[in-house]
Amino acid sequence: MFPEQQENKTKNNLYHNHDSFILELFLMYFKPSNYVESLLEVNFEILKKQGTNLILLDLDNTLAPHFTKIPTNYAKTVIEKIKAQDIEVIIVSNNNELRVSRFAKLLDVKYLYNTKKPFIKKIRKKIEENGYKLEETLMIGDMIIMDIFAANRLKIDSLLVKPILSYNVGSTKKMNWIETNIFKRLKRDNLIIKKNSVTMNLYDKEYEIF
Repeated sequence: MFPEQQENKTKNNLYHNHDSFILELFLMYFKPSNYVESLLEVNFEILKKQGTNLILLDLDNTLAPHFTKIPTNYAKTVIEKIKAQDIEVIIVSNNNELRVSRFAKLLDVKYLYNTKKPFIKKIRKKIEENGYKLEETLMIGDMIIMDIFAANRLKIDSLLVKPILSYNVGSTKKMNWIETNIFKRLKRDNLIIKKNSVTMNLYDKEYEIF
């Protein structure tokens, strides 16, 4: 190999390594602490023992489908299990006040609407107003580029849950495409992991979702 060819090969390798590093760094912003296919898998007792005292819970497609006007049996069961462990729940949603407040009041939990996730200013303020520390807070949601990205920016633990519906009504096709491809890449790189130490199937029967 001629010296010029060797030099070009070295440069290409450096560029490739640099690009790979940037990509991996980028992906880490979207890496959840844990992943479950259903909130019915979560052992909230273990989360409490691990120091979780506050859960920031997404609403649409995480706790209930977008079109439901009142809490489903699934949503009621999840909230009951969290409250049973003396963990406070705050519904944190990008949706409007009417939608979020109605749902939260029927579940008797606090709420934050129009949060503009993945921006974190409103969320951080809400955590502080309620007297919690970031290290005792967990974010749960179905969207990597909204919920998990916000959690990582706040430097708090996060739990990614499989969307209740296979499509996200509140998102554009482009956003859904980005979400799907980031998930695939994270899974391919083994960055989507189910940790058995914090999850357990707590139920022997299925609950109504709709």
